[in-house]
Amino acid sequence: MNSIEKNIRVAMAQSRVRSVAELAKRTCIPYTTLQRKMNHPEQMTVRDLRIISKDLHKPIAELLGE
Repeated sequence: MNSIEKNIRVAMAQSRVRSVAELAKRTCIPYTTLQRKMNHPEQMTVRDLRIISKDLHKPIAELLGE
């Protein structure tokens, strides 16, 4: 598991988001796209991180591990 994926999963747990499928639904990012980007963080865009951080109420820097 890469660090961005780990940080997103920690934030999901803290926000009581149970699965990537639920996060995908909440963010309107297609499930397969979100799953792929979590497995390959180099494909994650600033837009993706902004949408996810807003939904999980976490700063982007925290998702990046900074």
